[in-house]
Amino acid sequence: MVRWAGNSVVKAGDRVVSNGPHAEFVSVPYNLCARVPDNVSDEQAAFTVLASIGLQGIRLLEPTLGERFIVYGLGLIGQLCVQMLRANGCEVLGIDINPDRLALAERFGARVINPGAGADPVKAAMAWTGGRGVDGVLITASAKTDEIVHCSAQMCRKRGRIVLVGVVGLNLRRSDFYEKELRFQVSCSYGPGRYDEKYEQGGHDYPLAYVRWTEQRNFEAVLDMLATGRLNVDPLITHRYPLEKAVEAYDIVAKDPKALGVILQYPVEARPERRVIVREQPAVAPAGRAVVGVIGAGNFSKMTLVPALARTGADLRYVCDLNGAAAAHLARKYGVARAVTDYKEVLDDPAVNAVFIAVGHNLHARFACEALEAGKHVYVEKPMALCVEEIQRIVEVIETIDHRPETIDQGQKTIDCGEETMDHGPKTIDHGQKTIDHRQETMEERGGAGDRRQEARGGSQVSGLQSQVSGLRSLFMVGFNRRFSPHTVRILELLEGRSEPLAMTMTVNAGFVPPDHWVHDPVRGGGRIIGEACHFIDLMVCLTCSLVKTVAAVMMDRGTPTPDDKMSILLGFEDGSVRSARSIILQMEQGPTRRKPWRFSRKAELYDSRISGGRSGSDSKGSVDSARGDRTKGTQRVLRRLYVGSRTAGRR
Repeated sequence: MVRWAGNSVVKAGDRVVSNGPHAEFVSVPYNLCARVPDNVSDEQAAFTVLASIGLQGIRLLEPTLGERFIVYGLGLIGQLCVQMLRANGCEVLGIDINPDRLALAERFGARVINPGAGADPVKAAMAWTGGRGVDGVLITASAKTDEIVHCSAQMCRKRGRIVLVGVVGLNLRRSDFYEKELRFQVSCSYGPGRYDEKYEQGGHDYPLAYVRWTEQRNFEAVLDMLATGRLNVDPLITHRYPLEKAVEAYDIVAKDPKALGVILQYPVEARPERRVIVREQPAVAPAGRAVVGVIGAGNFSKMTLVPALARTGADLRYVCDLNGAAAAHLARKYGVARAVTDYKEVLDDPAVNAVFIAVGHNLHARFACEALEAGKHVYVEKPMALCVEEIQRIVEVIETIDHRPETIDQGQKTIDCGEETMDHGPKTIDHGQKTIDHRQETMEERGGAGDRRQEARGGSQVSGLQSQVSGLRSLFMVGFNRRFSPHTVRILELLEGRSEPLAMTMTVNAGFVPPDHWVHDPVRGGGRIIGEACHFIDLMVCLTCSLVKTVAAVMMDRGTPTPDDKMSILLGFEDGSVRSARSIILQMEQGPTRRKPWRFSRKAELYDSRISGGRSGSDSKGSVDSARGDRTKGTQRVLRRLYVGSRTAGRR
């Protein structure tokens, strides 16, 4: 039942089917749901998605009236396919080793054979077709053997069709297909649009004149067949379980050969639960501990962010994600107190003083602004924003809450640059991060190289950091972790005392990302230059200890896939006191990561392609061997930096 709809096609109170997960309440895009006819019951409608999987396989078979097909495997999808092929005017021969399922297929009008009882499928198929062979085979079985495809090829006529809906061994024999010119195809889920971000999440439908059957229109076709009685699912229901016994239901499906259609019954009246409490927490955290909320439970949070936070000693109070199951799993694994689906709960909790944002790129700026306005310290994964307007909004919020530390040594110079950057708009992307991180680096530099080396070895907390941040109302940090890598620390040590500008060349082989990946979506992902190259631009700012002054770029020809992400960027840097220009070339390339030399001032030459903690070589001119084994790309150090600050800085 629809509670809220964002378009005029469906409205609150409508009954719809969708491919959403098992839950009382789900949020699904419009293209992944379809309205249920009034004369179709809820139980009947529950078969729509499964039937659509079979229907897509049938569409690939391209059946015509009077043709003869084999359905190999008479499980739930196989039984639905038998009925849909019969409704299409085709004759059907069903193959399975379960006598109960064979008997059910006979009820639906199929002829059946049981190889488990000694029947020969190939001889049976030839006898059924007068020696010509069947027009096609729909494989809906699950088995590891390659014999099912081999047997299917033997049963087909010349130029027959084989479509795989199930999962079987695929060590194909060339002779099976060569001699008969057979066509073999694997069916993808429930139709065109599946796994297409623009269709499923963006709501961009395919033109009906060119793509007659999308996944949504397959849903609608199945519902029409249920409404007219051409598809009968009632005999397929073998068990019913209330939701609280879902584990038993899954056990039955896995272990009972008589189980076929197992219905999970949800309570008629249900309240949306927006949180899962993993462990109880006091309303006020112990003194000296940062109280943390994480928004986003995707791969980065799961693999990097939350594990790193768990090692800081912080009080992990929340993990939030629209996917409640993902949030709950992450919370239980790392001892986070609560899993929630509404990020407002994180921002509204006065006990939380630090918020970590790891959601889609298009939401970074919005969530960062809301968290800052709620008086929280903020860590947002890169990129900080996708456009200049979003950056300006962040700067406005920071200005409003009087974020800048007026009393920090040499901080005024950075603040003045910040105002200048605001006037120039796009430069804020580089300088915004320098405004926060570079103040801390400057204090460290003034403390001498010893402090920096101590931190690189994982020693005591950053010297003087608590006194630096004591006047701040909210810390704002972006996940530019390369500057915290042990390799970067080592390079900075080797650069101490230089008397001339740097000339650097950086080649970034970031690996191939398919053109249809969400990161290439200009609205959702912003592209890889904004989303990933910003890491390395910030690294150059760190190494030069100066800001970007000029930018020039050239990209590959438009005939190249995703050319916007393959370019050379020439950056000119300017030191505030010396005003000397420095330049680099940054190339986003495909292919394996390669080791590139870093050369500066004839003092040292390092070989490391990632500045990320991977294993690096060394020679007589420089060594980074001490950093081996640290593969965090600096993430642990950047989190420690924010953790120390969030324990000390004042909050609004």
